[in-house]
Amino acid sequence: MTPTFAWLNGRLLPESEAVLPVLDRAVLCGDSLFETVPIRHGRPFQWQAHLDRLDAGAALTGITPGLSRAQWTEALTALLTANKARHGAVRLTVTRGVGRRGYSPRGADSPNRILTWHPAEPIERPHPGWHLRTSRFRLACDDLLAPAKHGSRLLQVVARAEAEAAGADEALLLDTNGCIAEATSGNLFWIDANAVHTPPPDAPALPGITAACLRPLLAARGLDLRETRAPIDALRESRGAFLTLSTLGIVPILSLDGAVLDVPAEVPQLAEDLLRWMDQHEPTPT
Repeated sequence: MTPTFAWLNGRLLPESEAVLPVLDRAVLCGDSLFETVPIRHGRPFQWQAHLDRLDAGAALTGITPGLSRAQWTEALTALLTANKARHGAVRLTVTRGVGRRGYSPRGADSPNRILTWHPAEPIERPHPGWHLRTSRFRLACDDLLAPAKHGSRLLQVVARAEAEAAGADEALLLDTNGCIAEATSGNLFWIDANAVHTPPPDAPALPGITAACLRPLLAARGLDLRETRAPIDALRESRGAFLTLSTLGIVPILSLDGAVLDVPAEVPQLAEDLLRWMDQHEPTPT
């Protein structure tokens, strides 16, 4: 069997040989940043936008990737070539490295940089949908780290586990004021009679890259996008709702806490639009 290769600090290695020190702060504290980049037809989707978000996270956390965009692109190209990659995702991870014991990051100045390849079946048609369960775990309002895709994801892990134990596919996360925030792995949208709604930028949700791609698609269909702070009842009373995920595109919400939600015609239409947009507008990385 051909091994899967990973890229670690400038070297391509069989995945089983690409290992971190046990004292790396990503292992001890989740002290890291990451991005999950979709690969479609051997090309990354929104590669530069993912690097933009990585840079923003680095500025916020002080974790320094230490590579130029050209170097990241060279590394990505090497990984995709080594794995004969066609469809799937690349996870980009930057750890703060090994430092002192405890929370202080002093001395951790040699980051580990990692790219891993995760093959998947190509997305060729709209996703059939997911069932959601509202989590008892809440996202803190005014969380200054919300815009960073950092490795401290325990809340998302336990919320997803809770949802799956209840027979759902994904967890809906509210903020500490009880307003809609996001799912553990995607941004959330709901549709009423006149518009498509999503939480505002200051909600404690990760700014989604695929979510940002929706704006021109909504405009092309004459749909107004509104940034709305709303309680969970807005979702229950909506005409329908969906998630956006980098790796799956648009995922309709079929039910919330056991109550069936309709899937209006706009949702699969937008999903088809997004798939076409991905194939037509994503250039080779530079």
